[in-house]
Amino acid sequence: RSLAQVLLQEAPPGESLHSDLVEIEKAALRSQKIIKNLLEFSHNDSQPKALISVDELVQKTLPMLKTALRLHRFQLHLGARQALVEVEPHLLQQVVFNLVNNACQAMKDPGTLTVSSEISATNPKLVELRVADTGPGIPPEIQSKIFEAFFTTKKEGLGTGLGLSMSKSIVERFGGDINFETAPGKGAVFCITLPIKEKAV
Repeated sequence: RSLAQVLLQEAPPGESLHSDLVEIEKAALRSQKIIKNLLEFSHNDSQPKALISVDELVQKTLPMLKTALRLHRFQLHLGARQALVEVEPHLLQQVVFNLVNNACQAMKDPGTLTVSSEISATNPKLVELRVADTGPGIPPEIQSKIFEAFFTTKKEGLGTGLGLSMSKSIVERFGGDINFETAPGKGAVFCITLPIKEKAV
């Protein structure tokens, strides 16, 4: 990225070389952000809590899920940018990653995945983040078990059964809650609710 910036100083504006260098610099910046997000995401040590927008955190996490999302139609409706929650960002990022990845895996055929956020209509002190898929839904006989540790419906070697259990533990650690709605053949919606600590101006 630094080399591209140096060359930009020497390339006359308006020429194809200049526009190519601009694109290279933009691509390098995108790569830099993804690497930074991956490093934060994989950091296992306890980190201090921080005030962060749920919307901002979702946008930092989604580039890591391009492979999982590639077969599906994706809709993003973020409407809670001003709502700040107090969390360890890398842990909440793991929850978002897990829910989106699970939703993609639940849709055996290409479907639609929707991620949305809003300030709760029933309680303005809460922010809600939803991950919805158009998969087969969660069968009634396993609905009471999906948050149990080591419970999984995936084939051996494809899942540990810890994803949803850990996600629930993380969300509750920050004073929030996680639940789901589902119907046979109509997919599932997982909803994370977190207390708003501040509102950004």
